[in-house]
Order: sequence, then structure tokens, then C-alpha cells
Amino acid sequence: KLPPSKEFDMPYPEAFKLAAGMKKSIPISFRPSKYEPRVDRVEILTKGGSFFVTVKAVVKDIALSVPHFVDFGLCPTNELTRREIEVHNTGTLKTKMIWHAKPPFAV
Repeated sequence: KLPPSKEFDMPYPEAFKLAAGMKKSIPISFRPSKYEPRVDRVEILTKGGSFFVTVKAVVKDIALSVPHFVDFGLCPTNELTRREIEVHNTGTLKTKMIWHAKPPFAV
């Protein structure tokens, strides 16, 4: 059966038989109306019943995860205090980043 959503499309499915150990490819196209990930499912009908195959379309994005704040604790005046933070690339694309900080902070 065709997927319920209109973003996934496939040629009208024709019935076919598969012998044990055989395989068949079924082309499924993704035509998004919005740039967002989508999940749908295709129902496969057999003489013994039916089952679903999940189809998923992901979008590529750039996303970095950093702490919401950095606690420097008590710092003496005119003394250098350092803290390390972890930055994680949580997106699906490689990315470069450049830090900028306003005085009195420095990166």
C-alpha cells in the first residue's frame, strides 16, 4: 500500500511473488513540502497477513551543544581564572566554529 503522507511517493504497487531467499527492490521517493524530517510507513500485504516498513527522511543541519552557563566561582581580582567547557556537534553536518568574547573575558 502507498504511504499515507503525500511526501513519500512510490509507483503504484503491482502484486508480485517472491520465492524463499529472493529479494525485490521497491523505489520510494521523498518530495518534501517543508524542510523538516518525516517518518511514515509502507504496508506490505501478504497471504499470511500484513506488516509495516518504516520509511524515514532526515534533513541535514548544523547544531552545536554548549553549556547554558559557566560558573567561575569566586575569582580574585586581577587574577586569571580558567574553565574548560565541552562543545558537541549534535548536527548531521561537519561544522567549523569561531569563538568571540567581550572583555574582560577571552577565549
